[in-house]
Amino acid sequence: MIIQRQLILTATLLIAGCSGQQSSEITIDSSARPLFEMLPGELGIALHGSDIEIQVLIRHGKIEPVTSNIKAPHEATGMIAPYGATMLPDRTNEYYQGPFAFSPNGRYVAASVVGRRPKAALPQAFVIFDIQGKRDLARIDLSGKELLRALAWSPDSTRIAILKSISRGKVSFKNLLSALSGHSVAYDTYFLDIYDLEGKIVAHTKLIEDVRYSWGEIVWMPL
Repeated sequence: MIIQRQLILTATLLIAGCSGQQSSEITIDSSARPLFEMLPGELGIALHGSDIEIQVLIRHGKIEPVTSNIKAPHEATGMIAPYGATMLPDRTNEYYQGPFAFSPNGRYVAASVVGRRPKAALPQAFVIFDIQGKRDLARIDLSGKELLRALAWSPDSTRIAILKSISRGKVSFKNLLSALSGHSVAYDTYFLDIYDLEGKIVAHTKLIEDVRYSWGEIVWMPL
């Protein structure tokens, strides 16, 4: 009887907490729109969640509907893990793992890296490597909470777009069984960063909050 009451109470609290449902829309922060308006081409973003599918284009700082399915190269998404840009020169204290992409002009590679000691499971940073000069042009470190989900080069090979997320465990009515077993379910808030070849941030925006059990793709196409 006590256990049944506890289950009923838990379910009631979870139902009450369901009033704040996730948004199904990708948006660009109003303060960031002028920066995205200046970017060349158009960015295609696809988010695949357990209960949601979103595909949009960002063109001249505005969200537009897609005309065809967005499909990024496999190696440019988090689905490439545990592999990475192993064709690049070895690194002293870290190794390549996670998304990587060659620039359209073939000169640069943006590649995720993780530390060797202690061995990390997820990318902690990404580097922009100059194949011709055989050196790093830039290294961009992620905060400890961020996950690098996907990346894409601009059509003119001068900028790199990074799709990243911050995960948090969340209890809701949808996750009732997991909650009752003591486990929360991961929900991701997605962000989009644009960097130049020197690793300087060009534009940044939050895209969407609380996407359940998800992964993402990004492509950058000429108009």
